[in-house]
Amino acid sequence: MSSRPTPSSTRNRANADARRASASPSCPGTTTCALTGYRCVTVNAGSIVDAAHIHQFADSRNNHPQNGFALSKNAHWMFDAGLCSLDDDYRVLVATNRFDEAGAAAFLLKRMEGRQVQLPGKRDYWPDKTHLAWHREMKLAGGRM
Repeated sequence: MSSRPTPSSTRNRANADARRASASPSCPGTTTCALTGYRCVTVNAGSIVDAAHIHQFADSRNNHPQNGFALSKNAHWMFDAGLCSLDDDYRVLVATNRFDEAGAAAFLLKRMEGRQVQLPGKRDYWPDKTHLAWHREMKLAGGRM
């Protein structure tokens, strides 16, 4: 049996990924990354955007809309790794001394420091500041010193 994905399985995964992002209570219908503003959707409705938890679900079991926001795959990984977080004004904090990066200037995390993320239109879906404080303390802690 081949381990290569079939066109059908690839399409099903893309559809599931799109549903996960667009059906998430934290980012309903969102296919744009809150951090980078990047949007890429395939013709089969696959999206580069994830519904990212602030206080990770495996730890918190918290799937409330205010415990998440829409992030691209790269931004999601950087956020989970504690390389960036958000302050209480929804501006990007970057742990500049915890990583090295290279690439096109538009994609560099360090250049996003201080930028306000794109928030959902409905304030009820904005990230809760308690969850953001948890992320700063538990994930970003010590990264900016």
